Amino acid sequence: MWRRWFIVSIGAVGSVALLWNLARTGSELFYERRELDRAAERVEEMRGRIAGLETERERLKKDHAYIESIARDDLGMVRPGEIVYYFPQNP
Repeated sequence: MWRRWFIVSIGAVGSVALLWNLARTGSELFYERRELDRAAERVEEMRGRIAGLETERERLKKDHAYIESIARDDLGMVRPGEIVYYFPQNP
């Protein structure tokens, strides 16, 4: 009789351990899948950014007016002999 209870107890403990392991593995798989989805979104963002940078690179190679506008607006450069007037902006 005790042998039967021993076997049933071992089976119950084994079943609980198996279910615990399956639940933990399922949780880990869910977490990994979520991380994979986030990484895929980040890859798509980076691809878009790369495409934008490549477009700007090509524009910088070919569009002299664009280069001049960057030099004037972003760097504050002027041509020799030009006079620049700065007007205060109203808040």
